[in-house]
Amino acid sequence: FTSLFLLRYVYKKGIYMKLLILTFVSMSIFAADSIIPTFKFSFTMPKDAHHVVGEIVQNCRYEKFVISDSAEYINDYRTYPLKVKKIEQADNDLFIIENNKLRYHEVTGWYKPTKQCNARIEVKLESAIYRAWIPSRAISFSFREQDHYKENAYLDISEIYEQLDSNHMTFKYQTNGGNQVNIMLLTNGANEYWPPQSAAKNPATNMPYLIGQ
Repeated sequence: FTSLFLLRYVYKKGIYMKLLILTFVSMSIFAADSIIPTFKFSFTMPKDAHHVVGEIVQNCRYEKFVISDSAEYINDYRTYPLKVKKIEQADNDLFIIENNKLRYHEVTGWYKPTKQCNARIEVKLESAIYRAWIPSRAISFSFREQDHYKENAYLDISEIYEQLDSNHMTFKYQTNGGNQVNIMLLTNGANEYWPPQSAAKNPATNMPYLIGQ
């Protein structure tokens, strides 16, 4: 009887161990990754009046083993500035935005369940002359796009490409009395996508204050 009991115990123990190993393997061998492809687009803005900056960001994360009702993650961020080239033309500045290298990021490894990655891009159009409400902060409009956390994240920039590529972008300043100026971003002379920004009005010029004032 004792020998039979031990055999059954060892058999069940083996099943439990196999299940435990399979559980750890299922949590551990599968990777999550993030891909940002190469891309290039360009647009024009009025001459000597704007700056353009941009970055792409990838993050891969995995869940920590914690005894808690809420999840905690270990994050691994990678940030790359976009290459921005300005070419002076007769009446405008041509800005060329480029990511000339495929960016790949992943998370793998044992004991790392719930692996996820994301990818995002931000392109910011800034005034080189006028500030927002804070003296050191330029008036700006941002273009953002991202692929949310998932096992296989891929950054699709088609929306930003459509909004910017081969277009002429301008800031339109409007004052309707009071102490502020409203600023609209125009695409080829029309306001298509963005709500207006605002800035403190300089009563001497009826325009926003200069950066730093």
